[in-house]
Amino acid sequence: RDPSLTDRPERRYPVRETASGVGMVAIGLLPYLYLPIAAGMDPPVNWGDPRTLDRFVDVVLRSDYGSLSLSLGVKSGSIVEQWMALGSDLLGGFVVVGVALALVGLQWLWRRDRIVATALFVAFLVSGPLFVAYANPDFSEPVTRGILQRFYILPALPVAVAAGVGAHACLAWVVRRMPGHLAAAGAATVLLLVPTASAVAHAGAVDQSGNRVAQRYAEDLLGTLDPGAILLMRGDENYTSVIYAQFVEHIRGDVAAMDVELLKQPQYVQLMLRLHPEISIPWPSYREGPPASLTQLVDANLGARPVYYVGAMKEATWTAGYDEVHAGLARRLVQKGQGGDGYGLLRQRAGEFAALHYPDRLDPPTTWEAIIEEHYGVAAFDLGYALQSAHPAGDSRVTEAMYRAAIRLAPDTTVPSAYKNLGVLLDGRGGDPKEVIALWQHFLRLSPNDADAPAIRTRIVALGGQAP
Repeated sequence: RDPSLTDRPERRYPVRETASGVGMVAIGLLPYLYLPIAAGMDPPVNWGDPRTLDRFVDVVLRSDYGSLSLSLGVKSGSIVEQWMALGSDLLGGFVVVGVALALVGLQWLWRRDRIVATALFVAFLVSGPLFVAYANPDFSEPVTRGILQRFYILPALPVAVAAGVGAHACLAWVVRRMPGHLAAAGAATVLLLVPTASAVAHAGAVDQSGNRVAQRYAEDLLGTLDPGAILLMRGDENYTSVIYAQFVEHIRGDVAAMDVELLKQPQYVQLMLRLHPEISIPWPSYREGPPASLTQLVDANLGARPVYYVGAMKEATWTAGYDEVHAGLARRLVQKGQGGDGYGLLRQRAGEFAALHYPDRLDPPTTWEAIIEEHYGVAAFDLGYALQSAHPAGDSRVTEAMYRAAIRLAPDTTVPSAYKNLGVLLDGRGGDPKEVIALWQHFLRLSPNDADAPAIRTRIVALGGQAP
């Protein structure tokens, strides 16, 4: 009989062990000391520039977001929904047997070492149910759920420890009642099947070794910009993709890519001026409007450098004084009256924009990849529309491919006209009436009050279908 599998008396914790535990916690905090060291090297990516004590404290306390908030300006959701999401994630990760083992392990510890059992339970309670209840973000945006799911890793740790203790308790129970190496080996094999089965079941979902969506997105976004361009960005999918491409892959370093949310930090403004001394930033920090607006930033540079933007900015009407030109994944700002119909650039460089790395599959809506894929869907629709509106009877192969990409990559409510326009294209060249009818029926469900709805309904009936 293995002595390690027998019950043990309750342990006591002398001062030395307590001090050791406190020391381990302190060691765990040591990586924070690297922040001012790294900031002092003046790196191109320097969040909060924590080289001074006050900025170091701000970074540690997440002052820009609110120390006790997951993100700035996030609406509240339902606490019950938070708990259900956490429970579903843990159940999916540990499977039913793993959760049962964790409960067995906690009960076993409670009878033998209540201090450890209490510590494990409190660790789970604070990092799991209490944390998500306090953070309580609104799940109406799927990507918000994906962001919160990263925080489920922490409460999973005490569950994993408890599950391991539960496996130990089960193995000890088998050995006590069925002495012998064969019984122990059989029980151990069964217990090992639990994490093995979970790993096999989840391997496909968690394997990101072939995920190049963000990398190709940055290549496509930067690659279509004019030399020496300024790119104003908003959105994590834009900022993180672009800085990786520029500072890791060394792609398009001539582009002054600036995140407008970070421009609210004076130290980030100074960093941009050091990286791109040829640009002009007319204020010490951005304030989403006068006296420090994006319009002033564009005016200060538009005569000398092409200016593009990507992402939805918070500042209202900041582009009202310019013409916007569709430029694939971004939009270019030009002086009023110089933009034409806004789609001319797409037509001139149709082959280049048609050759972007349009993803061939969809990622879960809780991922940033899904947001990027939506951007590609909008860009595909813009190119399809640009070609169709200029040459309705011309070569439609690229136009059709772009509309199909838009339908595949963007949610229905983002570019519903892709269904209408593709139906018009196919109908005009004698395409399959069943597909045309299906496309238009779906469009009418999305946009029943569209100006072309009466004519579409009439054409559906003429093709032998029923108009919704």
